This record gives sequence, structure tokens and C-alpha cells, in this order.
Amino acid sequence: MPEVLFTKSAFKIATHCPMQAYYYRNSKGKNLEYENQSAMDEFLKSMAEGGFQVGELAKIYGEVPPENDLEGCYGYDEPLKRTRELFEQENVNIAEAAFRFGDCFVRADVVKKQGNFIDLIEVKAKSWDPKDAFVNTPTRGANAGKRVVNSGIRDYLYDVAFQKWVVENALKNDYPGKTFTVRAYLMMADKSKVNSIPRLNSLFRVKKSVGSDGEKRAYAEVAPEAIEVLKNPHEHVLTPFYVDDECKQIIEGKTAEQADVLGMPFVSFIEEKSKWWTMQEFNKRVA
Repeated sequence: MPEVLFTKSAFKIATHCPMQAYYYRNSKGKNLEYENQSAMDEFLKSMAEGGFQVGELAKIYGEVPPENDLEGCYGYDEPLKRTRELFEQENVNIAEAAFRFGDCFVRADVVKKQGNFIDLIEVKAKSWDPKDAFVNTPTRGANAGKRVVNSGIRDYLYDVAFQKWVVENALKNDYPGKTFTVRAYLMMADKSKVNSIPRLNSLFRVKKSVGSDGEKRAYAEVAPEAIEVLKNPHEHVLTPFYVDDECKQIIEGKTAEQADVLGMPFVSFIEEKSKWWTMQEFNKRVA
């Protein structure tokens, strides 16, 4: 039975609908039906489609050299091996770096390593007003006086918090004796900024291809002139928002909405759903 790990996609599905996670996990490679399968597929597709163009722009802004873009590394072992090789450098920028902790596996959009400081940048095709708070303290209701993640950004903050937790623990395991500081960012369009590059989207065209594993994938083709155009002085509408403090609060279970959204503290949710996803509990019972 091929190994199946708890990835970012699995985490997203689990936070939205645990039953979808179950059927999605168990229908891979099988001819099984789930009455809401098409809705789930559309959910995943909609999350992915808008991200290709901003993803490529983020790689340019993140100064990721083509040889450090691991998007073409599939599976678990190859991207993990390549990431560890690149981490031997004191300073390095990587796209789609891979990290594993236990049964959890993540591919980070952009990672910038400067010595022992790791900037973890999750890129989203979403706009955000910097005047809006990521975490609020309601004055009324069941959560009055408590810290609550803004519902308009909750999915994205949970996503990057999950990655931060995996990356921090993976680094502790992979590099004993070293101490890394992982800082989390959400890179999104800043509503307070105005794009000064005409037809910016035309520099990144979404296309489809078949990968080495036979799977069809969409990707953004970068126009030959994109690098030169983006070298010209301009306002970076796509902006990395620092969300590390908010991620720490989420990981530590200090945001009140977790009881309603997850039914348990954040880390407990990851530990329980990752076991469920990988069928470890089932395998223990039949062993």
C-alpha cells in the first residue's frame, strides 16, 4: 500500500468537512462514489486555479533562482532530498521546499533561509486591507473578550500555521543541535496599493501539461519579458504580510474559535486527523 501523508490539501479538506476527507482519502485509486465528490473537486480546483499566476510572481519577488524551484519534484522523497541539499547553503531561497514531520508533509510556496532564520511565505490569490486585523477581540457574544481569528482570513491563517508547525518540528528532527527561527508570512494583494505595471496578468498565462507521473496539472507560463519588466521600479501590490504572532497564538490553542471550528485545540486536531488520514489507527487495530 503506497504511503499517504497528511498534506496541506488534506488539512484544508479536514477543516472544512471531515467526511469529505474520509472519502477523498479512501477513494484514491479506487472506483468509489461520494455524493459530494464533484463539489469537493470544484472546491480544490477553485483554491488552485487563482494561485498559479500570483505564485509565479511571488517566486520572482522572492528571488528564487530557477534551479531552486522544486515544483517539478513529485512525490515525497525527491523534494525532501532536494530541500535538504539546498539547506546546506547558508543563505538560499527555495520554491516548493518540502518538509515532513511524522505523518505530516508540506510544500512551502517560498522559503527564504538566511542562516538560522527561515521566512516561510504562503502565497494566496486574495486581497487584504492592511487596516484590517487578522485576529480580533469581540466585545459581545460567546467569545467576548477572547482572541478570535477573523473569519475572512481564517482558512489562510490556519494553512500557514499548519505549515509553520510542521516546518519547525521537521527542522528540530532533521538538524539536532541547531536552532532555527521560522517566521510566517501570508503573501497577498495589498488593497492599499495600486498596480503600476500595465497588463501585469498577461505576463503569466495559465496552461496545462502532463507531469512525469502522468497527472494533468495547470501551471503559469512566465512571459520571456517578465523578469525585465518587473525589474523596473514599481509598487509591489503582492505583499508579504507578517502573521507569525497570529500563527503562534493559533498553534498554542489561544484563539477561541478553535472549539467551534475544529472541535479541539489546533495541534490536537492535526495529530488526530493526520492519524485518521493515514489510517494508522486502523492498521494498529488489524495488526
